[in-house]
Amino acid sequence: MKTQQFNFYRALALLAILCLATTGCQRSESGPGASNEPGSVSQPSDAPNPSEAPNPSEAPNPSDVPNPSDASKPSEAPESSEAPKPSVAPEPAESDDDASSSLLGKTLALEGLYLDGTEIDWSSYRGKYVLVDFWTTWCGFCIREIPFNAKLYERYNDAGFEIIAFSCDDDLDALRKFAEKHNEPWKIASSELSSKAEKKYPNMESRFDVHGYPTMILFDPEGKIVDLNARGAHLQELLEKAFPDVEPISSDD
Repeated sequence: MKTQQFNFYRALALLAILCLATTGCQRSESGPGASNEPGSVSQPSDAPNPSEAPNPSEAPNPSDVPNPSDASKPSEAPESSEAPKPSVAPEPAESDDDASSSLLGKTLALEGLYLDGTEIDWSSYRGKYVLVDFWTTWCGFCIREIPFNAKLYERYNDAGFEIIAFSCDDDLDALRKFAEKHNEPWKIASSELSSKAEKKYPNMESRFDVHGYPTMILFDPEGKIVDLNARGAHLQELLEKAFPDVEPISSDD
């Protein structure tokens, strides 16, 4: 019995010595390169790795820099339980063409002063076709219209065609010099002279919706506007229809 107990304790002692010899209690060095073998102190997983630290000399990638303009859009407002009200589309603004075309067929009087200071007597033009030419002395297109208008005036004046050259010049001296030089057969009126008169005249450019020069408006014998762009060959056609008994102007004239 004693022999069996002795052998048992002897086996336990040998087993303990064998265990100490295989596992050991060696302390490994901590820090970079430390072993992860049992008994070593591993580096914390959340600690920064010095080898991965950014290099201060390296410039940041512009694409990685946040752009202030890339601000996040505000979140959409929560849906309301109230039904949305139908939107009302605004009425389209009236264009210049629409405003001008609305003058067709209207009876509007031309008011103001002629360059000689006398007042325009619009009623004296009843029974005639009247071309009112809004122009200026500095407008090259206006000046180029004069020779052909002079031909039409000469051909149709006796039949009942008149022209009023309504100058929109600010420089009265330049207008007077021009009138003396060219000496056209029709009368010249002046918006500048009319605006300085003691009598208050309405603005004719506003009344007739004039936005450029020349603007040539043709009135019929009743004083109604029949055309808002009576120029050149178009004016000639209008006069040929208005005065069918008058021989038209030919290319030889």
